[in-house]
Amino acid sequence: METRPEPMSTPISSSPDRDQAPVATPGQSSPARPEPQPLPPRELPAEPTPDHALVWHEDRLFLLDQRYLPARADFLAIDSATGAARAIKDMVVRGAPAIGIAAAYGVVLAARDRFRQDPQAWPDLIQADLDELAASRPTAVNLFWALERMRRRLAGLTAGLPGASKVDPVIGAFQGRPEPYVKAHGQSGATANTGQAGFDLCQTAADPMPALLAEALAIHAEDIAANRRMGQLGASLIQGPTAVITHCNAGALATGGFGTALGVIRQAHAEGKITQVYADETRPWLQGTRLTAWELAQDGIPVTLQADGAAASLMARGGIGWVIVGADRIAANGDVANKIGTYGLAILARHHGIRFMVAAPTSTIDWGIADGCAIPIEERDPGEVLACGGSRLGPAGVGARNPVFDVTPAALVDAIVTERGIVERPTAERMRALLVAVDHKDRLAGNPV
Repeated sequence: METRPEPMSTPISSSPDRDQAPVATPGQSSPARPEPQPLPPRELPAEPTPDHALVWHEDRLFLLDQRYLPARADFLAIDSATGAARAIKDMVVRGAPAIGIAAAYGVVLAARDRFRQDPQAWPDLIQADLDELAASRPTAVNLFWALERMRRRLAGLTAGLPGASKVDPVIGAFQGRPEPYVKAHGQSGATANTGQAGFDLCQTAADPMPALLAEALAIHAEDIAANRRMGQLGASLIQGPTAVITHCNAGALATGGFGTALGVIRQAHAEGKITQVYADETRPWLQGTRLTAWELAQDGIPVTLQADGAAASLMARGGIGWVIVGADRIAANGDVANKIGTYGLAILARHHGIRFMVAAPTSTIDWGIADGCAIPIEERDPGEVLACGGSRLGPAGVGARNPVFDVTPAALVDAIVTERGIVERPTAERMRALLVAVDHKDRLAGNPV
């Protein structure tokens, strides 16, 4: 079993004795990046894979309907903001990063429809769509982060500008891409009068869809790249070979592609560091049983399912090096909101001397919330707990609690892995150091902060 090392003196991991690329701290140049990452899929595959959870195709959003996996792998076509909001609420798409991406595409659909409805009043009409998308699920902060980014883009368009900031926020994801790619992913009908992002600025001033689509595609592309970077950083912490436990589903299905927690597991398995994954079934939606097991099996990674209450006895046997989970919201002090049952798993891990890792992009960090007490926790229909497979199991007259998430205190977390760096033994001070690093890099890139 892996031992628990002493906490590092600096929250951003850069220790030379770890097998990882150094992580830049404020004032330093960024480390060398890996080869260009895969781009958001634009074609519907004959055989859907976990990395095709969200596909923008022929001016519609196609979502791999996660309610029916693995028995059926069907795409649901979404052609309106209302449809996107309903898909988020009904858990056709779930996982904080994927929810944010779906909402961004929902804004694109809203802009298209509102502009067709009234080319002059569309900026006012679209506000109702933004509100509907924001109300779809309350806990996943990526939803509000993505909507805010799309709002900034909208503000720039309504001011007659290509973007809301001096430097086009789209260019980050498209930087270094060949011009045909930029045109194909920004706006297929771009003319000679193109701006940095590859779409017609004159057309954009009238029709908001090209610019907003480019922004949504950028959000999607950046998420894939961030997940692959997190995979590398998280894998660098694992000494291995070892077995790990994961909870719920924080894989490609929950993101734009590759996954957060499962991205770390995929990378570490490829490096020979993880030999076995134990996936909690994750009641009541059984995301571990239906989604995580399917993803890992698709990748040929050994996976064994277990009941949510079986983790303690497994840990007591030995051989578990890490618990690796994702997050739906992280407070400024490092408290983590994730699928219900994560908190208990963290307590068990600490008792058994097993390290606990949270993998999440910086867009999941809510810097405006001081600690986990302020994180809103979604409560869903009690019937989800009282029933299974559509059949009610609980006796008549009996109620049920159905909180979707719980909050794991930062004191129980050994490492928060983001695409911008690793925060070990998170505290408010160490999280602030990450925030400084993020702001510094964004300013260097010209992105709004």
